[in-house]
Amino acid sequence: MTADNNQDQKGALSGLKKELEDIRAAFNDLRNRIAVLEIKISALPKEEMLQPAKEVLRQEPPRPVVKERVAVKKDVEADLGKFWLNKIGIIIFTLGIAFFIAYAFRYFGPAAKIAFGYVLAAALFFFGQRQQKKEKFVNYGRVLLAGAWAIIYFTTYAMYHFDASKIINNQLLDLFLLTAVALGMIFYYLRYKSEALTAVSLFIAYFTATLGDVTYFTFWSCALLAIVTLTLVYKLQWLKFIFLGIFFTYFTHFFWTIKQIYFSTIVTIDLNTDQAYFLINGAFLTLYWFLFTAGVHLIREDKERKVYNKLAAAELCNFIFYFFMVYPKLIRLFPAQKFNFIFFLGIVYLVIALIMLRARKEKLFTSNMAIALSLLTLAVPLKFIFFHTNLVWLVELPFLVFFGFAFRQKVFRYFSFALAFLLFFKWVTLDFSKYCKVAFFGGKIACNNLIAFIGLASLSACFLLSRTLKKRNEVTNLEENFGAIYSGLATIYLTMFLWLILPLEWLTFTLAMEALFIIGAGVLLQDKFLRLCYLALVAVMAYRFTFIDTHAYFEAPVKWLMVGAELIALSAGYFLYRRIRNKALVRTWEPPLVRLIFVILAFLCVVAVHIYVTRTWISLGLGALGVLLFITGFLAKDKIFRLAGFLIFGLTLLRVVFVDLVNLPVIYKIISFIILGILFLGVSYIYTRYGTGKAK
Repeated sequence: MTADNNQDQKGALSGLKKELEDIRAAFNDLRNRIAVLEIKISALPKEEMLQPAKEVLRQEPPRPVVKERVAVKKDVEADLGKFWLNKIGIIIFTLGIAFFIAYAFRYFGPAAKIAFGYVLAAALFFFGQRQQKKEKFVNYGRVLLAGAWAIIYFTTYAMYHFDASKIINNQLLDLFLLTAVALGMIFYYLRYKSEALTAVSLFIAYFTATLGDVTYFTFWSCALLAIVTLTLVYKLQWLKFIFLGIFFTYFTHFFWTIKQIYFSTIVTIDLNTDQAYFLINGAFLTLYWFLFTAGVHLIREDKERKVYNKLAAAELCNFIFYFFMVYPKLIRLFPAQKFNFIFFLGIVYLVIALIMLRARKEKLFTSNMAIALSLLTLAVPLKFIFFHTNLVWLVELPFLVFFGFAFRQKVFRYFSFALAFLLFFKWVTLDFSKYCKVAFFGGKIACNNLIAFIGLASLSACFLLSRTLKKRNEVTNLEENFGAIYSGLATIYLTMFLWLILPLEWLTFTLAMEALFIIGAGVLLQDKFLRLCYLALVAVMAYRFTFIDTHAYFEAPVKWLMVGAELIALSAGYFLYRRIRNKALVRTWEPPLVRLIFVILAFLCVVAVHIYVTRTWISLGLGALGVLLFITGFLAKDKIFRLAGFLIFGLTLLRVVFVDLVNLPVIYKIISFIILGILFLGVSYIYTRYGTGKAK
């Protein structure tokens, strides 16, 4: 039994070994084939290598086929003849019929004119229906149908409103008939869904409604057309219709309706004629404004068409047309109501903006909020004097910045930029020359002083809020650059406040201290705009130091203390600026400006020696200045100071040779030359013993 078992085990092992050898042979064969394929693939061009992948992609589920745009050359002549002449023709033809019905003729009575209008409309309906059934004449037939509806509307309107065609005496019946026609127009437009034809028909209806006397009832008849338009916009989401309607409606009103209103007989009651005409004119314009404002906000979102940018533009156009056609006459005829008009309109836009924010329509929220903020801000000077206006606007600025960042809405932030700039421009150009005083903590203070102080506080708050809150918001590069408005205007308000409250002889000293404060804040807050403000202050201070100041009002010790303090402040500003020279936050254009500050500093030192040192000791003063620069350069390990010291020594030598040798008395020559020699030798000794140190 044991021998048999051993034999069986040996047979099984030999079988397993044979299978293992077969697997190894198959694996080696597969590996060789892969190697050959890799060689062949590497030799193929790139396009052929991608063919297998393309074959796999072809086997994926079919994607929607996008038709290629084929450049087709338009036949302008055919388009004009086929699509535009018929529309222009139906407008002209319909207006001709309207004039025929509206005006008196010898051989046609009112009933005949009304009957002629309806018969003609029926004929256009019959012929239009037949033509639109033919593929080639579909557009032509629908144009005729649009004209038929326009003639029906005007004929119905004329039965009561024109003496030449008046056949009914009940205004309520006329309104009922017009409503029935309007419902028929809605049914027709919803059936054929043609923006262009609808625009043609409604344009004719609006225009013909003002052919005769324009009365208060004319407004209500046009309101019916507004309802028709809003219904179509809401149902069919017509975007082009909004733009066409805004431009054609306002232009038609400006060039035609206003003239017809002034030719009409309107009951004035307690108003004069101009006021009555303005009210009916304003009623029409308000109707248009309401129509297009509602239409813009009734169009739903369509991500493919990206309609909200266009709708925001339409909203702005509608507001601009309405405001500038109403407000100029309002302030002339009803000056007491101008604040109420602007304030109420601003509140309306504010409410619409909040509704759009709730509906998550960001673009429409932005456009409405921009209009609302503009109107509410504009209403302030209509109610208050210039001082209180500036005060309200300055208080408003930080709140705009806070809302803009807290609610992550750019419209508040951009509006704050614009308002800050316009407020400062208004104050400087218009209000600065107006003198007034206001009560302030039991005393009297000049208005400009208080505005400058509050402006400083307001713009500083805007600057600090923007720095604190913008970390949680996405801020664009444009908005980042606009941030200079806050720091720049805050610096200007501070400068003007100091200028207004201090004597002029202290202004340069004050500017030097202010510049030191600004650069300190710029370094501490790592803000490039504050550093730019510092450079501007240095430029102003250097100009006053060189060309204006003489310090004639001060005794010699006070004079030198002030001059020294100004130069020390400028030196301290340079060293503060230099501390951030190698940091990543410093822009590439700043290091050259740091060197420019030192050049200004050295130049002002030379100017100070020439202005405030007695002529006899100028060379000695320049030498002392050169030594001071050398010592500072060694202590601060700053090469530019030492180079400036060499330059000052060069100027000193030139003055000694060309001025002092000729003009100075002997005793002054002896003293100056001995001291200058000692100074030069001392500097040379320092170089010999300590070298240059680590230069920067």
